[in-house]
Amino acid sequence: MSWPDSESVSLLEKWIPIVALNMRWVKIFNLCFLGKTREYFDIPSEIFDAKSLQELKLEGCKFNFIANKVVLFKHLQTLHLTRVYIEDETFEKIMSSNPLIEYVTLNRCEGLRTFKVSNVAAHNLKCFDLTWDKYDRDIDRDRSIEIDAPTLETIIIDGSESPNKWYHHPYRNYFPHLKSLYMCNVQLSPKSQIFSSSSCNNFPCLEELELDFSRGMEEEFQLSSRSIKRLSITVEGFMIKAAIDVPNIRYFYFRSDFLPSISSFATNNNSSTWKSDVDMTFNINIIDDTLSWFLKLHQMLKALSQSEISIYISSSELIIEDDVVRPLPADTTYEAVAVERLYCSRHGYNSWSAYSTFVNNCYRICYQRDLGLYEYLELERQKQSNTSTVNYGSGWN
Repeated sequence: MSWPDSESVSLLEKWIPIVALNMRWVKIFNLCFLGKTREYFDIPSEIFDAKSLQELKLEGCKFNFIANKVVLFKHLQTLHLTRVYIEDETFEKIMSSNPLIEYVTLNRCEGLRTFKVSNVAAHNLKCFDLTWDKYDRDIDRDRSIEIDAPTLETIIIDGSESPNKWYHHPYRNYFPHLKSLYMCNVQLSPKSQIFSSSSCNNFPCLEELELDFSRGMEEEFQLSSRSIKRLSITVEGFMIKAAIDVPNIRYFYFRSDFLPSISSFATNNNSSTWKSDVDMTFNINIIDDTLSWFLKLHQMLKALSQSEISIYISSSELIIEDDVVRPLPADTTYEAVAVERLYCSRHGYNSWSAYSTFVNNCYRICYQRDLGLYEYLELERQKQSNTSTVNYGSGWN
């Protein structure tokens, strides 16, 4: 329902305790207040008396502190809270009282500072989904995530737009049944060592790993897994050093404004086709030497050369002048890497000369297996659109 008036609130406050106390076979309770209001409906504490409850979904509600309240429902399997105000003590009491719980979703909730998921309280937990609200009034407070649930199969942690405010302090790092792990804007604590040479066996069943704008990988990112099939990494504002051994990979995605230092990317997919998509930004604010940038790009493409590579290169929002992009030395030979698709965005270049030099450099280190008619006509169109106003240089090599 939309946010009710005072009369409706009064009726709900009387009706919910009746449902909880007298309908002993209630298994699903779903109460959602829609809209953009920041107000909360105070959920009556009698909801904890619904002994047979298996699924609880709330939106736009508030749990009052229940330190002396006994949680009578013991069979809860699904807890889904959206825009709910709930404090640490209440959340921990619900989790500790329901050993059968399998699915926990906390979406844009307020009041929590520490998210503790322990094996003692949740030894049946399969999915933990935590998403923070970027408009949270307490967004500047540090929060911690402590996970010790070996039964987990899916972990989703989305810190929204509050990077460096989230920390991952697991009691132990072993997740023998985890198949999917997604972390966005999560600060990995040094103690966690989730991705290091000493923890390559933490995820023996992990098939999908996605790391978006998460910190803690700057010094060392080592991943060795025979189970991973999809790997996605997005970083911004820092460079990672990586050694990756994923023999059964099927898809790899990487996006960054820094070229990574990949010492190795080992696979054994000689008989299987796998794909990689690379999305890079040519940012003159953080590039001291364009020549070294192309050499790092070449190193990365060679590491991925066993895959079908598609690469997209955009420029920063600033105007790139002619003298910023220098041609690669003519007397140096590069082992060009075959790619399926190469796209260099024209946006941001001050002249056709700067853009053509950049594209020429790209084709020195890699080549497109199939240059279709569309790509050729598009290059000619861009070239002709600049002839009347800009000196576009020597054209294509």
